[in-house]
Amino acid sequence: MKHMEDDILLLQELLNVSFPQSYVDVLNTQAYADTRAGILGLPISLDLSSAWGATEFLRVERPDLGNTFVVIKIMDSTALCLDLKSGNKDDAPVVEIDLEADTAPTSVSESLQKYLAEPESNSRQEILRLSNAFNSDNAYWFQRGLERLDWHMKNSSFQYDHKEGGRLPRSHVWRPYRFCVQDVILGITVIRHDKMYNRLKVDVFLTAWIDEYKKESGCLALALIILSDAYRCGGSMEIKFTKYVEGGKVPQKLVDLAKKHEVNLNSENVAQGGISSAEAKRLYMALSGFKQKIIDMVSAMEEEGKLFSASVCYAMHHGVWSKEEVEVILLLSKAPESILTGSYPVELWHLYLHDLQVGRTALMGTYLDRHLRVRLHPHKSTDNDTENNELTELEDDERDVQVKFDPDICGKRYILDDSENDEVPVPWIEHGVDSIMLGPDKNLLVL
Repeated sequence: MKHMEDDILLLQELLNVSFPQSYVDVLNTQAYADTRAGILGLPISLDLSSAWGATEFLRVERPDLGNTFVVIKIMDSTALCLDLKSGNKDDAPVVEIDLEADTAPTSVSESLQKYLAEPESNSRQEILRLSNAFNSDNAYWFQRGLERLDWHMKNSSFQYDHKEGGRLPRSHVWRPYRFCVQDVILGITVIRHDKMYNRLKVDVFLTAWIDEYKKESGCLALALIILSDAYRCGGSMEIKFTKYVEGGKVPQKLVDLAKKHEVNLNSENVAQGGISSAEAKRLYMALSGFKQKIIDMVSAMEEEGKLFSASVCYAMHHGVWSKEEVEVILLLSKAPESILTGSYPVELWHLYLHDLQVGRTALMGTYLDRHLRVRLHPHKSTDNDTENNELTELEDDERDVQVKFDPDICGKRYILDDSENDEVPVPWIEHGVDSIMLGPDKNLLVL
């Protein structure tokens, strides 16, 4: 007991504060770690699991607040603290402080004793309770998401306009993204890199179901945005959803989408709003649309330490390589990791030429892929609303053409889906030769 008293006195000296008796009682209770899901206190260390380390972290992040707050719990981007300036020797109020914005502390409870005695009255517990009563399709959480999005738009920490430009936001600040097809919004999210835990945090996850598109289109697009940003930020690929997304749980639509692609997320993590780094990498590969043979190849190469599966997905979504080009490179090259992660130097002449030849083959095939898939429409004049001879593309309007690559003969087979009614002319046929048409009843093999 004497040792405990000495530690409490030392902790007060280190923080240069005097604890109220209510907090001293908590520290003197051996079972205090089980109270309210763990109140921070002893042992003394600079880790975030200690009151000393957490409070010093608060003082670095929020120097504007002074030294009259003691952190008793870290919750995502907020800290639960004792407000010693507003308290007395017996007790002190409990407040919540935003670690990222210079906002005033918000009251949680008028005293630590009441906070400990009435756990269900806490707003965070209320959010968790409500999350069990509503699912992601319910208007309640959709409305909460809209309110949170509105808050972000009014409290943006950066100014950027596509027309006028400006300073692009850094990874660690909240950034809103929307996914649109033409003028239709299918999804909106707000994300940032969490430096404290080296993961990506999601504060808004809103999807819409538009009749003209597949039901999961919005969720799929937002999931790929989140996963790509998690890789781009250089973090662990772990993802954490805040309390504003279905009460701190992984959105049910995302859980269902993962299951549809044979990626089963851990139920305990889902309930706590988390997707582990291993789960995120598997989900990234599955949602990117790679064939199972390609997924198995990349996974095996990752186990051998040759490349990272997430880097392959990111290169594809970032426009470095298309999905079909990645497939050609993996199946045709003797060392595909050298092309996907950085080719051999010119000094290694034979290996460099090998990479160059495989890369050219992949790119040449993509030109034909695009020509066969693109659907051109007559362009209407804005003057008299009549059709002229110009043809134009429409966003997200492509023919459904399956592409299969055979590395043994270095050839591609193109199969037009039965849902397509019109035949497609094959381009680049030698002059004087009759046009070759690709139809639903035919398939085309190109060397």
